[in-house]
Amino acid sequence: DATWSAQAVSQNLPSTLESGQSANVSIVYKNTGNITWYPDGNSPVRMGIYSNDAGAFNDGSWLSAGRPAPVSSAVDPGQNATFNFTIKAPASGGVYTTDFRPVADNRAWMGVATSKAISVANSNGTYSWQIVSQQYAGGDAILVPGETDTLTVRARNTGTATWRNDGAYPLKLANTSPQNRTSTFYYNTWNSPSRPALLQETSVTPGNIGTFVFTIQASQKGIFQERMSLVAENRAWLNDPGMYFYLDVR
Repeated sequence: DATWSAQAVSQNLPSTLESGQSANVSIVYKNTGNITWYPDGNSPVRMGIYSNDAGAFNDGSWLSAGRPAPVSSAVDPGQNATFNFTIKAPASGGVYTTDFRPVADNRAWMGVATSKAISVANSNGTYSWQIVSQQYAGGDAILVPGETDTLTVRARNTGTATWRNDGAYPLKLANTSPQNRTSTFYYNTWNSPSRPALLQETSVTPGNIGTFVFTIQASQKGIFQERMSLVAENRAWLNDPGMYFYLDVR
């Protein structure tokens, strides 16, 4: 008798995406039945969606709303089939459990669904913040040339977009007055001479607090006001609340 069956081998579904962000996906299943799989014909083998959440990731290039991709060529029993397709995160943030499962159309679903929880951050909202606290690890703002100190900024997300420290719009502490200014207090652990720190938390939802920790190194004597704000890279500068670190280099 004809047997349609499959075994999951591997997948590269992402754990996190920004709303609207796309990702190329490959899911591999082994043909454990006794029937060769074909991409067309009376019983074409395709990757199917096995949950409503999975359907929310249709980027418009799928074969249909419930069929992301076919096998690319004939797959004999014992061989692996790779299903390649693109997913696009929905506009609404949240955690979506995506279940993808191969199916021989007009015949049977095969194997166990590939299930992955994907956290979608809402990056389409507004970006704003307010200072919660700022701290000098050394206890004061007095330094001598060559000396280092570690500074900490805690910031509350007062917008509607979720902050992230990765993805398309990573949130960073950045120099201002003017924006993108190269700082004389640059230290080699910074993201760049104008970006002292990346958000420490993986994500910060609206109303919650994010943390930025960075090291400075004094290079010349003088009184300085190191002005900074936040930026969602590739998206927008946040409001400037006038935050600065007073530094006295003697």
